[in-house]
Amino acid sequence: MPPARFGVQQHNRGSRAEFTVVGDIDLTTVSLVRSALARCPRGLTRTVDVDLTAVGFCDVSALNAFLEAAENLGRTGAVLRLHHPPSSLVRVIDITGSGRLLGPPAPRPAGAGQGENRRGQSRRGQSGRGEIPAPAVGAEPARRSRPGVRS
Repeated sequence: MPPARFGVQQHNRGSRAEFTVVGDIDLTTVSLVRSALARCPRGLTRTVDVDLTAVGFCDVSALNAFLEAAENLGRTGAVLRLHHPPSSLVRVIDITGSGRLLGPPAPRPAGAGQGENRRGQSRRGQSGRGEIPAPAVGAEPARRSRPGVRS
């Protein structure tokens, strides 16, 4: 049973679907996220933005739900973008190398970019949150070779 403080709100705006998630995403709440993302109007939605500002923690089940949604949306030409993910999700995405599977980076608001370093990479705010580009669906994940293991 999901905690009382958990919720997913959806707003459809033309070819965009916007989701706001409140509360931790783990095995007890991930089914609500999956079912919300599955309700995107097929063929009409081009971009799905998920705002994770009010999410304190995500486990690997959340990553799986986002990757599954990105793959399903990609079949219709739509993309999934995650906004302000918690550091736990950023870590899992970095470890698995799956950031590129979640779609293109979100467009920057006017005046953004002031926190970039010389390479144009964003310096995240004190909370460590930023945009996670959702990679192109269908792209092969990077394979890491391990000593003594053949691919």
